[in-house]
Amino acid sequence: MTRTIAELPHLTGGFPAEERVAFDTLEIVTFLVLYRSCNIRFPGNVGIPMIPFSVLDLSPIAEGTTPADALHNSLDLARHAEAWGYRRFWLAEHHNMPGIASAATSVVMGYVAEGTKTIRIGSGGIMLPNHSPLVIAEQFGTLASLYPDRIDLGLGRAPGTQR
Repeated sequence: MTRTIAELPHLTGGFPAEERVAFDTLEIVTFLVLYRSCNIRFPGNVGIPMIPFSVLDLSPIAEGTTPADALHNSLDLARHAEAWGYRRFWLAEHHNMPGIASAATSVVMGYVAEGTKTIRIGSGGIMLPNHSPLVIAEQFGTLASLYPDRIDLGLGRAPGTQR
């Protein structure tokens, strides 16, 4: 059985009607278990501590769309995550993948940071063996100057690199 979140009045506080989505009954049960057992704070539940959730986005390019569309969708997702109270929006770095638009992570992070106000923006993560460490330090230093206290640098090792 599919129900909308609007049919659960105790969960709808703060969710505008256009943001309400359909959930399968199992998803609703999972949602309620998390909601009640973890004290997750959703919009409208003032005073309940919030678990600091984040979003990881790959900027997927849907069939029939362009990389520009995917990046616009990433910004839209980041704006929604910010409005919903998420703490951080991570952007993944992937190269040579025709269905992923987030190869230039620091560039995408600047675009998303400019289009949002408060959510932290992070790289999840920069594969350091693929880049000059100095260039990465300069890019993220510049981003941190433009968007103080909102930029997070996540680093990793690229598959196949043993240095």
